[in-house]
Amino acid sequence: MTIDYVSGNVFIREGGPMRAGEVVGGHAHNFDHTTYVTHGSLLIERLVDGAPVQSVTKSAGQEKNWVLIRAGAEHRLTALEDGTIYHCIYSHRNAQGEVVMAHEGWAPAYE
Repeated sequence: MTIDYVSGNVFIREGGPMRAGEVVGGHAHNFDHTTYVTHGSLLIERLVDGAPVQSVTKSAGQEKNWVLIRAGAEHRLTALEDGTIYHCIYSHRNAQGEVVMAHEGWAPAYE
């Protein structure tokens, strides 16, 4: 289940809870974003042509339980524990891709 939040000039998308082995398939965004693990753990993979070329495991109980995913980077998330919850956090953007201080309702900025 996905839940979206607006917090000032930041957009927060919550994913989960996920079961161990559940996958958020390969996808990319047109903006940088931070994925922050709040419960359980995730395998986060950077993909090129659908194949993993880099990976990191992030767990809620560890220090630095987040990863920056660059704009355009295809990536995949795999839950390693039941009940895994994560948040993708990023700035609001307008149709020109510029960071803005408030949600303007431009849906493609949040895909």
